[in-house]
Parts: sequence; C-alpha cells; structure tokens
Amino acid sequence: MFNYQVIWPLFELAAKGTGMKFIAGEKELSASEELCSDDAIIEVDSLEICVLETSGKFQLKDKARFGYDHVKGAFVALSMLRKIFKKYCYAKKSTAKQLKIYFVHARANDKLHQWSFEAPSYDIQLMERVSLSKLPMAAKEAASTLTLGNFAWKLKLAEDDEDTK
Repeated sequence: MFNYQVIWPLFELAAKGTGMKFIAGEKELSASEELCSDDAIIEVDSLEICVLETSGKFQLKDKARFGYDHVKGAFVALSMLRKIFKKYCYAKKSTAKQLKIYFVHARANDKLHQWSFEAPSYDIQLMERVSLSKLPMAAKEAASTLTLGNFAWKLKLAEDDEDTK
C-alpha cells in the first residue's frame, strides 16, 4: 500500500508529459545479469534510467533492511549505468560524462532519498544524494508536503535532463 498510495504517484508525476515510461511493481531488470527486481523503474527508449527500491511497509523501523536495500539499489543503478555505456560504447567522452542514472530509496520509516550515479571517467563512478524528503505523517506536518513536491520536481527535472541528452 505504501508504494501504491504514496511513492508510485510521485513517480507517475515525474514521468508524466515526457518521453519516459513509468513501470510500477516488481519488474525484472534488463540491466542486471543476475535475477534482480525492484519496486518500480522509469525507462527512456527501453533504457532503464531510474530505479525505486522501497524498504518494507510504511513506518517500518528495520535499519538492517534499510542498509541492505540501499546497497541493492546502488548496485542496480550502477548496473544500469554500465549497460548504457556498453550499448553506446562509441559515444563521445563528453556525452558519456554527462550521463546520470537515478536511484530512489523509499525508507518506509518516513524518508525518500534520491541519488544520482555518474562516471566522470572510465574507472570512477560517483554516487551523490540529490534530494531528501520527509514524508508527512500527520496533518500537523503539512509543511512536509512542500518538500515532497520539491522532491518530485527534482526527480522530473533530473529525468527530463537525461531524456534530452
């Protein structure tokens, strides 16, 4: 229910009106050579550019699971980046340096983290947290709704930027 009611609508909002395709639910990723599925992805021209990893049900307090899911999502995003580099191995270096892949980790305790992955050179991959949003838990936390909107907007802008490259 957490994904269905909160997270997926944000992803749909980010992908709406662009050339991107939002795919909700467990989907086997083509970027990974091992059997791996995540909670949602966003594709452009059948290339996976953003992955969602959700750590359990809403208000779960399992820190070990958060860590496991974070590492899993990071490796999936890195696999996505590598697959694009393999597919477009003759791209200009300047174009390759601009490529970013996104990973959103929905920690079911109350936070959304957006991470970007890029490779400024062949042997260096960078991971950077782009955005963090606290999920509002009660009506008195309505101010958090603005940060959630900003989170969706940053995700949309980041993906739009990748779509135009």
